[in-house]
Amino acid sequence: MELLAPAGSYEQALVSIRSGCDALYGGLKKWSARNRAVNMTVEEYLLLMEECRRRSIRFYLTVNTLLTDAELAEVNAFFHDPQIIPPDGILAGDIGLIALLRREFSHIPIHASTQMGAYSLADVRYFQSLGIQRIVLARELTLEEIRYIRANTDAELEVFVYGNQCVAFSGNCLWGGLLHSGSGHRGRCIGACNDLFKAENGRCGNFFWANNIGLFGMVKELEAAGVDSIKIEGRVRPNEEVADVVRKFRRAMAGESLPNDYGYRGFAGGDLPPTGMFNDYNPENRSVSLPEVDFTCHDWMRDVSGGQPHFARGSETQSKEYVYTIFSRPLLTGAINIRLRPGFEDGDDGPVLRKVDYVNVNGERVIYNLPDPGLAGAAVRVEELCDLFRRGINANIYECMSRCPARTRVIYSPRALAAVMEQIDRDVAGTRARNRRCPSRCGAPARDSVVITDSTADIRRLTKEGWNTFVYVLRTRQGLMDCLALEAEVPGVRIIYRLPYLDFEGRMEELAPLLRGHRVMITRISQLDDCRRFGFEDIWGDYMLNVWNSIGAAWLKERGVRGIIGHPEITAAENAEIQRRSGLSIALIRAGKVPLGYTRACFSRLGLCSRRCADNVTTLHNELKGGDVQLVCGNEFGFRVLQNGDYWVSEEPDFALRKVYILAGLTPDQKVEVLGEDPAAFETKNRLYMRWE
Repeated sequence: MELLAPAGSYEQALVSIRSGCDALYGGLKKWSARNRAVNMTVEEYLLLMEECRRRSIRFYLTVNTLLTDAELAEVNAFFHDPQIIPPDGILAGDIGLIALLRREFSHIPIHASTQMGAYSLADVRYFQSLGIQRIVLARELTLEEIRYIRANTDAELEVFVYGNQCVAFSGNCLWGGLLHSGSGHRGRCIGACNDLFKAENGRCGNFFWANNIGLFGMVKELEAAGVDSIKIEGRVRPNEEVADVVRKFRRAMAGESLPNDYGYRGFAGGDLPPTGMFNDYNPENRSVSLPEVDFTCHDWMRDVSGGQPHFARGSETQSKEYVYTIFSRPLLTGAINIRLRPGFEDGDDGPVLRKVDYVNVNGERVIYNLPDPGLAGAAVRVEELCDLFRRGINANIYECMSRCPARTRVIYSPRALAAVMEQIDRDVAGTRARNRRCPSRCGAPARDSVVITDSTADIRRLTKEGWNTFVYVLRTRQGLMDCLALEAEVPGVRIIYRLPYLDFEGRMEELAPLLRGHRVMITRISQLDDCRRFGFEDIWGDYMLNVWNSIGAAWLKERGVRGIIGHPEITAAENAEIQRRSGLSIALIRAGKVPLGYTRACFSRLGLCSRRCADNVTTLHNELKGGDVQLVCGNEFGFRVLQNGDYWVSEEPDFALRKVYILAGLTPDQKVEVLGEDPAAFETKNRLYMRWE
């Protein structure tokens, strides 16, 4: 079994090698799902490849974001460069990239990134049929499920054993992208799920911040289960932590008995939902108001949790890293939010500010290097330095992070820092202008638009009003039978049956034969195999297929897909260009509810629901930035948010894309507003969820 360690930078790669790993994974400055890692230049990559060859260490290059056509062209040119040493494998998270690699670089092994969300034997087999050598399994699988997949495939299997256990299912989190523009699909996750929320019952806490895993005590079980590679997450973690973790896993692989971190085994432990996945940081159920959180991170969490520092549950190096988080004023979800990380070097009189790591609202990262201040340096506490940022930049500073402990006196150059803040302020203004929200010119919904619903009553009512195209969200056998009967009863109605995104219970084997000869909408790439097996009439694709480029769209069209719903994280103009280049029909989400993510977790132990999963809806209020996130439990768990699809259009082009209205999960009044004569009324009422003010 292989021990796979992170290479978030050239230096971290050398640390991992010296600590005893068998293989490395890491990315370049572009195309990597860890935008906030240092990552490597091309020159560093070539040096590392030579070092790995010399030491017989395997290196896998991460190209695991969703990619545009222009970026695919860059990847193509990169690997065609004769000076480039090919890696031992490429971690891919985009079906267009996989198609390109199979066509142009078949000699390089492809690994399906965890961003592909492989959780079932069907996923693994389908990816293997595409020529993919290794599949990184979703982090939500139990050990027994891993054993079952291993027993039925000879594909290489890779499993995460250390690091973040996200609340959202691997590869389909829209939380950052829809609310704050920091898309996890682009390596720009801003951790919006880690915010402070208040439930309807008054309980307040970081309910969606899942504990990390550290499966030191399960190494031999995973090896016996047939796992080919165990993976350590950590490209943005301190090198000291990575070194310690690699050495501990090496000892565990040699037979030493080590405990799991915090006694927590994650999903692999077999408990569903996992025991201890979330912590309750406010045991006294005391709600907090915004003025109480206008302090340093430590002060704020001490107020909330009754004395327990928020980051105490992380490793020592992590808990020292988060020092100061400021909320300059009550924040709205649509405001421009930025993140800063001041970097210090040791000096004679204390830490010296030499770098400012800036991430804007789009998740784009810039590192500003500052000169040594010399005799012109000024000394302030680190808290005062963060306050300088707050007063000098016209933006909501979501967090200002530094490894310096609170109250540390640091040295900086006032002139150099002022110049950096001026550049950041210009970028904030430019970002706001580039992403301005234009008035909608769509008018009332056209009757040839598509309505997505999980209610046959909606379909029956709307057909009488002239609507004729529907996507029915398939959840239960009875619901399917009712919808099939309605389709046979109502002339002219056109119903597309949306297949479940997650099917741990194996419902599709029972329901799919009933859909033979009917139209379906697939939500996973592997469901193309179901289309072949069960003989569906027409095949359509949901936005969860994550199509960001024309190569991926053309690949779907070649396999019989008639059209897709455009991905909500890219603009209408970009979707239109994908349609033009590929010939695949694309529809745009206009209004409704979109899940921010899917989860296999359960929140009943935190007192957030009544444990009646089929009908439970709990609203959680974001204490930090304002706004509500609804937690909806059912056959498909999801966090959903009211939104309007046109707000991604910076300049609404003249093209004809069909509009999609999503009614699933809305109240009766909201459904009327969505499909009313004045969509702006729905849009204005729910403006809290808009991307820009």
